[in-house]
Amino acid sequence: MRLTIHVCLLAALVVTLASAGTITSVAISTTNPSGSWWTGSMAAIGISDPGGTNNPFYNDLGTGAILSPGIPSGTYLAFLGYEDRWPGSRDNTATLTLYYSDSSSRSATFLVGSITAAGSWTWESGDPLLWLGGGGFTETPDRVGTSGSTNITPVDGIPDVVLMFSDESTSVPEPGTLGLMGAAMAALWLVKRRVRG
Repeated sequence: MRLTIHVCLLAALVVTLASAGTITSVAISTTNPSGSWWTGSMAAIGISDPGGTNNPFYNDLGTGAILSPGIPSGTYLAFLGYEDRWPGSRDNTATLTLYYSDSSSRSATFLVGSITAAGSWTWESGDPLLWLGGGGFTETPDRVGTSGSTNITPVDGIPDVVLMFSDESTSVPEPGTLGLMGAAMAALWLVKRRVRG
């Protein structure tokens, strides 16, 4: 019985320490022309669940910031206003940066591909477990405006650029997580030895 309790406590500790927290902010930037979108900024990004373009935003509609306490790791749609700043050709790059509630951040750069085909664009550099790509919609609504303020609701009469991003690949153990798992296994071995002795 005592061994079972120790195993459960160690498993809970590993899961807690391995968690990166929730996503609290998202930034997407491009080259040629240079464009920069950020949740809670004047060039806002609306964040919603995938599957359709009418799902509710996870943003505060007044500030554009992601609602507290953030969103869990997963796959989301990103609605970008200031559409005229999106690269017209595909020979450009886009960088996705995610900020987490534990003050960590992850970033990766991709070769811009189709915004109407769903799926990840070609990864160029940065975190290989992130992905960014087209939202998969040939027609998109105008949900994020270019009002020049941080709110997200004003519309500008131009359909949004809708992308899809994900950090779900975090289920693949990272070196730090593997180290924690190794420490937990060593502790279990010591507990087991103590119980037998």
